[in-house]
Amino acid sequence: MDAQSALDRLDEVLDRECSAIRRLDGAGVDAAAAEKLDLVRIVAALDASERVPVAPRIRALLVRLRHNGVLLAHARSILRDVLRVRGGQLPTSAQGFPGRAVSDSGARLSVRG
Repeated sequence: MDAQSALDRLDEVLDRECSAIRRLDGAGVDAAAAEKLDLVRIVAALDASERVPVAPRIRALLVRLRHNGVLLAHARSILRDVLRVRGGQLPTSAQGFPGRAVSDSGARLSVRG
């Protein structure tokens, strides 16, 4: 897959992810995360000569990635509050990252890059 195709696909995945976050669709968010990881690996593996022409596009996608991250942090915080009121709680580790503690505060997410 070339750089343009990977970035086109990543753009589509970010749209789907944003929609899934807004719907609180955990399965949709997980599917988008897995696909994003594959696409980011493809982009990261490109030669510098292939990345230079698409650098502005990559920067724009980084803004969207941060936006979705902020939305996800807020959604998680809202769900945590709802579960706390109802007597439940969220898992203490993130899926795919065993043993890594999930932040208790959405304020710890860096949006500066």
